[in-house]
Amino acid sequence: LISMEQTWLKRKSPTDQLIALVMFINQTMHALEEACVASGLRLSPDTLAALLERENLLGVDGYRFQIKQNHIDVDNFTAFCRAQFATMGAQRDFYDHTFDVLLRALSAAFQAINARVASPIERVQNQEAWQALFLTFQGEAS
Repeated sequence: LISMEQTWLKRKSPTDQLIALVMFINQTMHALEEACVASGLRLSPDTLAALLERENLLGVDGYRFQIKQNHIDVDNFTAFCRAQFATMGAQRDFYDHTFDVLLRALSAAFQAINARVASPIERVQNQEAWQALFLTFQGEAS
């Protein structure tokens, strides 16, 4: 979480911030996969797609996230964002909506990890730490 926060604070442009959120989703899914492996389980390669579908977060503004092996294609998303910011008049609306979708997607990925934590106390501590991180994101958003 500290690494995510430090990365976020370095991201100043709206495009860079949105890309960072996608990277955080990917990092979180990687952590989920590691947690599953440590428990002797195998994470299905379509877990992220299923999570996002369940939350109705498969994309934004007609764009559908390209998801492979539980990771959003960062390069494809970057190209989409740059094109949107280059051609749109209402950039703030695009940023706000995309930020919201990505933050909810990151939250869904976190919840999937936290649900696998056996200790209720540790789950609450994790929740508090993530909420603080999300407040940092919201406070520093362009």
